[in-house]
Amino acid sequence: MNRADLYCVWGNTRSPCFLFGDPKQLPLTVLTTKDKGDGDNFLNRFLRMGNGLFDMVSRIIYQGVLHVYATSCNVATASFDSSRALENYIQEKYPTVTPSPEGKLLPVFIHTPGARVHTDDTTGSKKSVDQVTIALDFMVDLVKSKKIDPSKLVVISPYAANVELLDRMLRKNAAYEALKGIPPASTVDSFQGQENDIIFVVMGTAYPRPGPEFTSQEQRLNIMLMRR
Repeated sequence: MNRADLYCVWGNTRSPCFLFGDPKQLPLTVLTTKDKGDGDNFLNRFLRMGNGLFDMVSRIIYQGVLHVYATSCNVATASFDSSRALENYIQEKYPTVTPSPEGKLLPVFIHTPGARVHTDDTTGSKKSVDQVTIALDFMVDLVKSKKIDPSKLVVISPYAANVELLDRMLRKNAAYEALKGIPPASTVDSFQGQENDIIFVVMGTAYPRPGPEFTSQEQRLNIMLMRR
């Protein structure tokens, strides 16, 4: 715990109310006050994460914090049909990629050497037509090959300029007609509190220039890598 992570608030009945914070996450963002969950209540819950998908975040960001996957994280269940289809697609299309261990699903990274990144002179926001094209082409082939419902996919990016580019290409490029029904692209911040079966993150950064910049923030990386 860090100072100010725990607050004690006293109400009319003088009963303490403890609020816990996580310094490894971004600041709280209130996106809705009307959505209801199970039991007709207003609590929004993080429902599930497949076994293996938290391993990297745990090792890098939550060092020393023990975690145990619940039974709902069993990747053999129907809840992870789309995720297993992605794993199969990767093995068929790119056989040199090491498969996930038995009973686990691991993140997949697509390296895009030579991809160009444009930085807006006014806002500093970044976009990469090359990276966006590679991501959308990959998604189209995945959907067509494995008959995955596009609504089960989500694409997010740290930069608003990249999000605008993604949405524009999805709307106006006939090559991506197969992705009709996919939710609108989102920034990392605006996607807080949400999840989907398969998450694509288009970074919009490049090494050595312009470099990772704010995408290297531990909290932002945490949010990006836990939205699945």
